[in-house]
Amino acid sequence: MLLVWIWVEPTLYLELLTKRGSIKSQTVISTKAYPDFADYVKASIEALQPALDTVGGLQNVRAMGIGAPNGNYYSGTIEYAANLAWPGVIPAAQMFEDALGIPAESQTMRMPLLWAK
Repeated sequence: MLLVWIWVEPTLYLELLTKRGSIKSQTVISTKAYPDFADYVKASIEALQPALDTVGGLQNVRAMGIGAPNGNYYSGTIEYAANLAWPGVIPAAQMFEDALGIPAESQTMRMPLLWAK
C-alpha cells in the first residue's frame, strides 16, 4: 500500500510514498495558478493521476497526508496562511478526502495514523 503526501506552499509537491517513506513518484504544480482552492484540488488530482496509473490506481493508496503552513491537524484545515493565495480557513483534508474517496489528514505528525487506517 502507498500513501499520497502533499506539501502545500507556493509550489505544491505531490508524492506517492511507500510505508518505509521511499518516494515512488513526485509531481510538482504551482499553487498560485489556482485562486480557488476547489480548482486547486481538482488540478492536484489530475496531476497525480499519471503516478496513480503506474502503481495500479487509487485502490493501492491507503490515505493522503497534507502538510501546509498554518495547517491544523485537529481539524484538517489550513488557517489564514500568509504565504498562500487562499484567505481564511480552508477545509483541505475534507476536500481532498471527498475528491479522492480515501482518508486525508493534515500535518506530518499524523502520518503514523494514516498508515493505521
